[in-house]
Amino acid sequence: MTTPTDIIRQAFNSMASQMHTCLPGEIVSYDYTKQKANVKILLRKQLKDSEVFTYPELTNVPVIFPRTSEFSMHWPLNSGDNVALFFSERSLDDWLNAGGTVTPLDPRKFDLSDAIAIPGLYPFSETSPAEDNENFIINFGSAKFKMAPDGTFCFHGASEELMNIIDELFTLLQNTTVNTSLGPQPFLNVLSYTALQARFETLKGDC
Repeated sequence: MTTPTDIIRQAFNSMASQMHTCLPGEIVSYDYTKQKANVKILLRKQLKDSEVFTYPELTNVPVIFPRTSEFSMHWPLNSGDNVALFFSERSLDDWLNAGGTVTPLDPRKFDLSDAIAIPGLYPFSETSPAEDNENFIINFGSAKFKMAPDGTFCFHGASEELMNIIDELFTLLQNTTVNTSLGPQPFLNVLSYTALQARFETLKGDC
């Protein structure tokens, strides 16, 4: 016998099945000039009749990168890169076209049409690029920037590390002399050079 509670539960489940909150996605194409993308949803939906429903490709999805009126950060976003998709409580159409404070004309809520993408959501099956859980690290292709909590840092290129090159330059200058009437003399003021080298050593990180 179907009870009022059953009817309410069925109605709620039906409504919830049409509501979207967060899903993993994959970039199909990306327009950096507008920071919008076409995105493939990576989860399918199991229907009651055992059929599987594949979500349609989402188009013109705004992509969130750190940004304010005076600051922005951007990195390459390519086909195949993963994102987290969040779905707005209200229609985004009018706001995306005009900005500012708007009153959405479409009453839809948590709709597939109102997805927002944030790069960085990956499955546990893919190896994390993180080297440790102590330092701040940026990897970009063959380049790497690493900063430690104590304020030391290093810059890696494809085959060289910048701080090591500077250290070698200090050593070279330390051993450089010039010929004078008094004979070979240090190329630089020793006291000033030693103080400068000591300051540099406080910045050089363990790379």
